[in-house]
Amino acid sequence: MNDQLPAVISPNFPAPLDDRHLVPALIADLGEQASWRYVEFFTANIRNVHTRRAYTRAVCRVLAWAEARGLALAQIRPHDVGSYVEALQAGAAAPSVKQQLAAIRMLFDWLVVGQVMPSNPASSVRRAAQQAVGRVRRSGRTGAGFRVHRLRPGCGRGLPAWPGQPVTVHWGLPDPAAEQGSDAQRMLAFREAFQALERRIRLFVSLPFAGLDRMALTCRVEEIGRVRPDNAEGIAA
Repeated sequence: MNDQLPAVISPNFPAPLDDRHLVPALIADLGEQASWRYVEFFTANIRNVHTRRAYTRAVCRVLAWAEARGLALAQIRPHDVGSYVEALQAGAAAPSVKQQLAAIRMLFDWLVVGQVMPSNPASSVRRAAQQAVGRVRRSGRTGAGFRVHRLRPGCGRGLPAWPGQPVTVHWGLPDPAAEQGSDAQRMLAFREAFQALERRIRLFVSLPFAGLDRMALTCRVEEIGRVRPDNAEGIAA
């Protein structure tokens, strides 16, 4: 084997997708063992050239996304992967999102086995979505329900599939993972997002569901999506 280390690429460098000896900086920062482990994921683990090319594209994108947000490899959490997948869903078809998540999950599994990462933050993201849909399908109660998302309005084609015809509304919130400030500022962004969601969920569960038809209920849930955590009045019953 050639003892020369793979070249390091930055997130903005347009690397050829079939060059298997280019290592993202996020991996290279961890040293020689991590760099070779990354290269071997494509050279020894994936034999199909088309799969290798698609997976290279997918993992380079997510690692560049993480690096742009100041995350080291070991700092990537399920929440971060979930935020990334949600962004993908806003502009990509479901099969493409599924393939990219599979690539991310497989790479992280490979790095965990090679002791480059402590755990795989992508595995729980996939399982949570599948189990939620599976529970609804097994229950047979697919004709009602709610689906709340924070994707921008008008991008319904990017939403994950859900059985039946749930009431679907948009609760827009700034992405706290996109905060580029200090640790204190990032913590504040997450705290504000948590408080906003907590306030809205409390209002949601207090709605008089039995006395509202589908249209009225949709309007009320949409109103809740505009409530801020410092709004103590909320939505009138």
